[in-house]
Amino acid sequence: MYKLRGVLAAAGVTFLLTGCMGGSTPQEMVYDTLEDTVKKEEKLKETQEPLTKLEQEEQKLFDQAIGLSMKEIDEVRKLADKALENVSEREALIKAETDAMEEAKEAFKEAEASIEEIEDEKLRKEAEELSALMNKRFEAHASMADSYLKSLSSDKELYEMLKKEDLTMEDLQAQIGKINENYKSTMDFNKTYNQLTEEVNSSKLSFYENAEIEVNTEA
Repeated sequence: MYKLRGVLAAAGVTFLLTGCMGGSTPQEMVYDTLEDTVKKEEKLKETQEPLTKLEQEEQKLFDQAIGLSMKEIDEVRKLADKALENVSEREALIKAETDAMEEAKEAFKEAEASIEEIEDEKLRKEAEELSALMNKRFEAHASMADSYLKSLSSDKELYEMLKKEDLTMEDLQAQIGKINENYKSTMDFNKTYNQLTEEVNSSKLSFYENAEIEVNTEA
């Protein structure tokens, strides 16, 4: 009867570069820090598949619940409780992502001092631009995660509403509208985050090449 939303897109790919050297020059120190940041972001790749699966499962639960009449309130409540458990699992995954990104952000701070020590002005400027992109990307992920958690809060409200026998169609439609708006905002943040991830990867590769740091790209 009503479409809740589409599945949230994956939280974005992590870096696709692996370096072949590290060392003591400022640019090599930047490289070491960047690769350490990559390792701390591994958690993001681990959460994407289960998160997508949970979103798909929750959509099915919603469709089943909304397809029942209020005469079947006991079954509706069972489905709503399952959906609430689903929401809690997604909250845990998003919080795990957030923790991983916070660790990566802290690790990346070490690169800033090394960037200031790069003697080649052009290379230093390129590294500064990369640093700015990295920080924008961290901010974009934080905004996306906050928006997603807000969306999950709206989901909880919906499933608590569905368990009430006196729920009106007007209230249900209003809540669904609120949820759709929240997820639209999350998808916008997601798009920005993915775009910045691509820009960071491109900037990273350019910096490595200009710094004469050998790298292998992975498909």
